[in-house]
Amino acid sequence: MRVDPADGKLQRLAAADGVPFDIRPTRTGIAFLDRIGSTARAKLWKGRGTPSLLASGKLGDLALEQGAGGRAFLTGDTTDAKLAGTAVARLDVPSDSDVSSQGRLAVDPVLMPGVRAGLDRIGNAGKGFTKAEPSPRARTSQDPTDGDPAAPTITSVATATGEKITQTVADTTSGTGKESFSPALRAAGKSGRTPEKSGRAAQAAADPHNPVDTDRWCSIPRNDIKQLALQPTPNQVEWAVNMAIRGELRAKWIKQGGWRSGLGTVDPQGLFPAPTLKGKAGARIPAQVLLGVLAQESNLWQAEGGAIPGQMGNPQAAIAGFYGHKGETSEAYWRINWHQSDCGYGVGQVTDGMRLAGLEKPGETSLSPAKQKAVALDYAVNIAASMYILADKWNQVHTAGQTITVNRFGVPSGRTVATNPSPCAATRRRMSLSSIAVELPPCRNHLWFTSLRAEKTRSRGLTSFISSNSV
Repeated sequence: MRVDPADGKLQRLAAADGVPFDIRPTRTGIAFLDRIGSTARAKLWKGRGTPSLLASGKLGDLALEQGAGGRAFLTGDTTDAKLAGTAVARLDVPSDSDVSSQGRLAVDPVLMPGVRAGLDRIGNAGKGFTKAEPSPRARTSQDPTDGDPAAPTITSVATATGEKITQTVADTTSGTGKESFSPALRAAGKSGRTPEKSGRAAQAAADPHNPVDTDRWCSIPRNDIKQLALQPTPNQVEWAVNMAIRGELRAKWIKQGGWRSGLGTVDPQGLFPAPTLKGKAGARIPAQVLLGVLAQESNLWQAEGGAIPGQMGNPQAAIAGFYGHKGETSEAYWRINWHQSDCGYGVGQVTDGMRLAGLEKPGETSLSPAKQKAVALDYAVNIAASMYILADKWNQVHTAGQTITVNRFGVPSGRTVATNPSPCAATRRRMSLSSIAVELPPCRNHLWFTSLRAEKTRSRGLTSFISSNSV
């Protein structure tokens, strides 16, 4: 399909046998993969007609990688590649290799020791059983972030010669390697930020050789090897939620040090204490409600989606929000507008207080640098902050003198309505940490997603409760 950048209309270009993936533009056409059953098929569409078949192979064992100069590279196992006259070149390397832009080097995947050990256990599951009682063995760490005495090793292949290359990565946090980067990169220094600079003016002031955006407006940068977030498993998120709703997500239950080094003593609900909910004594937020909100906000991710559970990665900050992307056209959308940065971080996409001091939105107060770092990098702290926000919204609804604003069919967005209106025409909206669900009688099965206004009017007759998503 082609999307017209002017009006957004869709134009059908060609038909595929399945959903296309690994789509790579080349100088001779658009190369892509699709599938039939368990077979992947590499194809090339030259701008008209039916796409031609380039190669086929087992699904998962075939891949297309983008190259420079209008080229693409076919990797993985195939025995019938027909690439003559195309800009697609065959590389005899595994399909999960990362290929350089010129196709001269293919790098094998690099896994953390704990992740690799876990994969080895899965691969060996069910093997080697005997009737004898197993002998005690030394404990193997279940924490994929535990340190490993050996330096990480990267293996790659020179595609032209087939020569295998092994490289050891220096530890930049060690005594001898501290602050050591490649010669082309320099460590981030203190930024000379000025709130007036944004967009291209701010980009011009940034160091083009530093992967860290020193001219950003959000507190925690991307691409900083000193500030990476652990991607939690869903079970870890659920555990933290179960502890948080009870007010027990405290330092004594948190494993300190390790990947949390640099955060000090991590005490999630010491930083963000759980507020007492107004209304019925002893009430608390249901775990599934908070989990529903977190799932909607981030898919339960603390790090960006490229990091699998157990690995470190950039903190989960929406790229569009981090860079302030706005606009209807491609050119406008990809322009950086620091002054429009959203700065939502982590599992709960915590936003308020996450800008750098001096660059806050109107009415916003930045959190302390230590809190900002903990919210962006530690999933447990982020969940504590998220629950604090959700509980605070509940308490706002239960504070006398609040006006409830709802969106419904036939009522303009933002209009204040009287209490006890007919609730049967509610418009369902996406639930976020900045909104509250309110049930208005007599239709007890309809939830109204609302926002709060500062005007002081009566709001009797409302039965309010917090919910995730819509019913």
